[in-house]
Amino acid sequence: MNRRICFKVFLFFILCAQIFAAGKQEESVIKTQNDEWILCVTGIDASQLPSQRNISEIVSRMMVERLNAVSYRTRISSEYAFYEDKAWANSRSAAARALNAKLEERASLIYRGDPDWRYRRNIETIDSEIERLRANLNEIEKNAPNINNEPGFKLFPSNLDLVFPAAPLAGAEYKFCGDRRIDAFLVVSISDFYGRYLLSLKLYTVFTRSYSWEDSIVFSYDDINDALDEITQRLHLVLSGNHPASVAIRTEPNDALLLINNSYVNRDGNITIEYPPGSITIGASAPNYESLTINTDVKGGEQIDIYFRLNPVDYRNIDILSGSQGSVYHGALYVGETPLTLRLPAGRMEYIEFETPSMERSAVIFQVPEGSDLSQSLTLFPALPPDRGHVEKERRAYYWAWGGTWITGISTWIAYQSYMSADAAIKTANSPTQNFYDSHRTMYYFSMGTAIAFGAVTVYGIYRLVRYLYTANKNAAITAEVEEN
Repeated sequence: MNRRICFKVFLFFILCAQIFAAGKQEESVIKTQNDEWILCVTGIDASQLPSQRNISEIVSRMMVERLNAVSYRTRISSEYAFYEDKAWANSRSAAARALNAKLEERASLIYRGDPDWRYRRNIETIDSEIERLRANLNEIEKNAPNINNEPGFKLFPSNLDLVFPAAPLAGAEYKFCGDRRIDAFLVVSISDFYGRYLLSLKLYTVFTRSYSWEDSIVFSYDDINDALDEITQRLHLVLSGNHPASVAIRTEPNDALLLINNSYVNRDGNITIEYPPGSITIGASAPNYESLTINTDVKGGEQIDIYFRLNPVDYRNIDILSGSQGSVYHGALYVGETPLTLRLPAGRMEYIEFETPSMERSAVIFQVPEGSDLSQSLTLFPALPPDRGHVEKERRAYYWAWGGTWITGISTWIAYQSYMSADAAIKTANSPTQNFYDSHRTMYYFSMGTAIAFGAVTVYGIYRLVRYLYTANKNAAITAEVEEN
């Protein structure tokens, strides 16, 4: 009896173990996409070191050895969203193409002329397949694909064989990644730095469609190992992505517009986002408030809190007055007819232009007063503009006068040198002829004439310069002060 009971208990435990094992086998395994994150190291640019190409080969080999030690990458939220959207779009497109092909196959049955029994059987088979494909498409539409949040990190296969493709040209980076099915590529350059080497790295990532990281280090040939260890450790943090920084931003007012590295983030000024380690520029702006921008460095795994308190812009009402009615332009923007009141930010330089129906114009630059509650006014006094082409005419006259100054100056110098040579010859000659005396006297008068002409043309050139400057600046903007009423 005891043996039977023991046997039944033993049999019960065996059956329970089998049922438990079967249940474990039937557990659904979640299938993920984008299980690998591939980096390509491009050929090192050592064009500035034509006689020392071997340094690039050494750096390439050592860099591959160190990068090959990275085993996985943790995706931050923005990267995960990019690959999720991309995989989702590809899945929808593939399901839609399969459904469309099956619908075309069903339509072709009408023209094939199959016997009635075969036609009905094929229609039933295709209809059931169409229903299955439609259900599959609806399922894809409802459920986003599962993206591997920690894909395995791998180098581009040719890099492992120490083959490095050339870096793409500007604008062809995204296509370069698509053609090779890689997620990022590294651009490396080596240049001379006062007898040492400057190693620069730039990382292009597909999910940002831009160079998301760059760094550099200076080293000598003797400390190349330490230099590569240091810079690849910095690169490991970026490539592994296992330490994203968390940036918490609050603003006052709450509806401020936020920009990080000149990219739109949010209209709400209270947000917490993940960001790769490195230097970031954060800007906040809101209507009627002064904008603020800060630069900061974020480290992997840390959270930084940033608080923007935007100062409201202090406005002043400026009454624009004039002796006659006309159009007023604030910069290049038409704002109305005089008299009118402009609401302008205090403490800033402003530019106002005024034009009457009779084409009289004036332009004024002024500073809006600060800290005054009294009413302010600015009176404009227009003047007739110069005739069309008058400035160009004065400029040409000045250029001609300047050219005449050069010609008469050179002529004066030549005449004077000739006269001095003749005068020296007379002083040293024993008995110069009368013709030589006459030529010497003629040269004297010619030299004096050219000197007088040079002086007259110089004075005329100064006059033309003054006329040109006066005409060119006749209708230029003047600096004025706002009056308190």
